[in-house]
Amino acid sequence: MGKSLILSLVFTTAGVFNVFSQQETRPAPHFLRVDRALPSVIVKLRYATDNNITGKPIYPSSQAWLHRDTIRALKKVIRQLRTDGYRLVVWDAYRPPYAQWKLWEAYPNPEFVADPRKFSRHSRGTTVDVTLADSKGVLVEMATDFDVFTKRADHDLDDLEKPIRERVHTLRMAMFQNGFRGVPAEWWHYDLRNWPDYPVIGEGPKAKP
Repeated sequence: MGKSLILSLVFTTAGVFNVFSQQETRPAPHFLRVDRALPSVIVKLRYATDNNITGKPIYPSSQAWLHRDTIRALKKVIRQLRTDGYRLVVWDAYRPPYAQWKLWEAYPNPEFVADPRKFSRHSRGTTVDVTLADSKGVLVEMATDFDVFTKRADHDLDDLEKPIRERVHTLRMAMFQNGFRGVPAEWWHYDLRNWPDYPVIGEGPKAKP
């Protein structure tokens, strides 16, 4: 077999595997892909990269999925933010239960990371981790980076510089006024107000797999 043919087969095979690794995998029939349902949103799934608290990717692809009710609420958020000159950036959306174990292994602190035996709210498709970008899609400075578990990351904005405080407040108001609520320790985390009404999708074992 010629060298050029071997190289051709290698690259073709690699391409096929890459395609299959990125194939669409809908978590449930009532889930929608964020980039398709909300084309103005910037999807930057941090757990699909090594830029997260585990130091390695824990998602097999960069596709973000949410329950259609969450998508419906986010459409209102997007319209409100647009009037303020901002675009929404999604850092995390639906999170499979297996991924929660990986986060727990890296940072087993229930104040910031949900115990996987109790499941994460993200595993219902009703929770998003979000930040802001300007109208051109450039991320703006916020209180902290994603998953920085310090006092500066909480919803007490008094310790923030005025421009940053105003941006975090703008995000908070857009989310609160359109069906979401936050958690005290993370300025980026928002749940649909009635998230307990939704089931966990992809239930894994409550013991470590």
